[in-house]
Amino acid sequence: MPKLIVVSGIATAPSRDRFGQLPCDSVLIVESPTARTDDLAMSAIDLTAYVGREAAVLIESQHLAPKRVLVRDHQLENDELVIALQRHNVSVIALNTEIDYDTDVSWIESRLDWAASRVTIEWFVLDVFCGVQDSWSELFSVRPDEFSPADLESLCMRFPILLSADVTLDNCLSVFSFPGSRGLLLTCDEVSPLLPPERHAVTAGTAYAVVTTLMAVSEY
Repeated sequence: MPKLIVVSGIATAPSRDRFGQLPCDSVLIVESPTARTDDLAMSAIDLTAYVGREAAVLIESQHLAPKRVLVRDHQLENDELVIALQRHNVSVIALNTEIDYDTDVSWIESRLDWAASRVTIEWFVLDVFCGVQDSWSELFSVRPDEFSPADLESLCMRFPILLSADVTLDNCLSVFSFPGSRGLLLTCDEVSPLLPPERHAVTAGTAYAVVTTLMAVSEY
């Protein structure tokens, strides 16, 4: 089964069109509610900028009716949003589970189990060492008592995980092929261009280069 590449943070029509023309049904474009169209084979609506009730209203809007949405896990604490997602059978890509050196695996498991009890989770996004610029390399040089690649693999084997890290052309295949993961999330910087590099945002050009590189070597 091919892995998935989710691309979020796109804010310009040229970037959206460029990604939308890729000959691949395993590249999922995350769009804002205002920019959404119906011509993409794989897409999701980005609700991360909306508070719970606002997000629920957007879900209830007949013109949206998305099949899937991108939300932050804390948004699922809002009952109105949860009810709207359930009523319209919308699946969720859940963000905000950040991994640090001292993160306890059992805490992540409990957080993901909780989210899955609220709505239909299609994928969880685990952000590897957010706040560390060379996060993927750091993961493989941790001390024995710190969060390790084995810990990450155990989570990927149990949950449908997309990985977020400092993805580059040099390490994208390593991130993408990590055992058990379902793929990766690339966050472009067009929506928030001032994000520091350790927040794992990339330019749309870099994201496109990563996607095409992975398509060339993967089962697409």
